[in-house]
Amino acid sequence: MKRLSLYLGLLGVLLVPVAAIAAPIPWVGTADYSAGPFGDLADGDLVGPFDAYDAGPGVALTLGVGSATVGSTLNGYFQSYVTAHTRNSVAVAAPNLNTQGAASAGAGYELTVAANFTEEVTAINGGQSDFKITGGRFDLFLDKSPDYSFGGDSGFTNDGSILTGTVVGGGGNFTTFPFFSFGGALIDIQIDSYDPDVFSPDTIASGLSVFTLQITPNNANFLAGVSSVLGHPYTASSDLLVVADGNLDLYAVPEPLSLLLVGSVGAGLLVLRRRQRG
Repeated sequence: MKRLSLYLGLLGVLLVPVAAIAAPIPWVGTADYSAGPFGDLADGDLVGPFDAYDAGPGVALTLGVGSATVGSTLNGYFQSYVTAHTRNSVAVAAPNLNTQGAASAGAGYELTVAANFTEEVTAINGGQSDFKITGGRFDLFLDKSPDYSFGGDSGFTNDGSILTGTVVGGGGNFTTFPFFSFGGALIDIQIDSYDPDVFSPDTIASGLSVFTLQITPNNANFLAGVSSVLGHPYTASSDLLVVADGNLDLYAVPEPLSLLLVGSVGAGLLVLRRRQRG
């Protein structure tokens, strides 16, 4: 994964001492899944150090897309599973993490992701729709019986939530072509709570997720058996159902900065983020 950040300031910038302004820094730590909500997960791994979760192909459902216009507010739902922990985009060992779903139920453990979100349509131009994320909720579940099922719409929210967040922003776009559709979304998450028995150090503050959204012939079979997401039925004539593949980068409680940029004209900040799979 590669990130490119560009900071742009406007004219009239001054340097003013400040003690409470903070800059986001990556969280790097460990997760002890044997000490999670159950306290008796014998095959739970101690994983780390790591700084991000990599999710497998999941399903995102957005309701009411067929009748949406600029300014419409839509509700969406997402579920997936964790395939790997990473540190600087390199996989970190988690030997008992089982991502085979019901086919291997009872072996190892699984980590599943469930989220709901609201989005506002900001532009429609031909086959492309732009949207901004306006709210929602995110949960990471630890399941001691690997049993997730996209077709059955089950196994994603059972057992214990070990990390919960509020979706505070983000956005993206989606473009429909004659034979496939493709898009992307960035989601900002404020971490509201997490299990301190699992995560160490206890400094997780926020997260940033980047998702690739797609409908292609390659994943048509994957979506064919999906009729609902998190209990919300999919209607082909009005809703959008896509494969969503992404990640969750974790950030720690930031350290104070000694300087704040303040200007008579104001200061601008532009952050460009680029994610590249190895």
